[in-house]
Amino acid sequence: MPSKRIIVGGPVLRRFTRQRKDFRGDWEVQPGQKLALFHGDVKVTVVPDLVVIERGHQLLVRLEFSQDEPNQQIIRILGQGMFEAAQQAALGVRSSHVLILDVPRGGSHRARTGSRIAREIEAACRNISAVWPGI
Repeated sequence: MPSKRIIVGGPVLRRFTRQRKDFRGDWEVQPGQKLALFHGDVKVTVVPDLVVIERGHQLLVRLEFSQDEPNQQIIRILGQGMFEAAQQAALGVRSSHVLILDVPRGGSHRARTGSRIAREIEAACRNISAVWPGI
């Protein structure tokens, strides 16, 4: 059974994509993917809400439905983490193909290559690895 989030979001998402000027065409929904981001002995599971094909390119999409506007730092971390996991899985996804949609407000955010966030994610994983044995 599809997730309630997707069922509820379906009409909203269709309306959202029609009003976006950067929307490039129809989306062909693909089977979901479960990715992993590894830094040292730390594994972070990454599961996009949607995997779609748009004009021959695979997009990894996170749907954000929060009532409050999402924190930009968190959006950057989510996008960068998804992009890095896709890179490690050799999916051939560009950073511009990782999309976080702020559905209630009609906004979109894309990951960026060479982001400072990538180094911060790696540093956080090193910290987790160092602290974990003592917990």
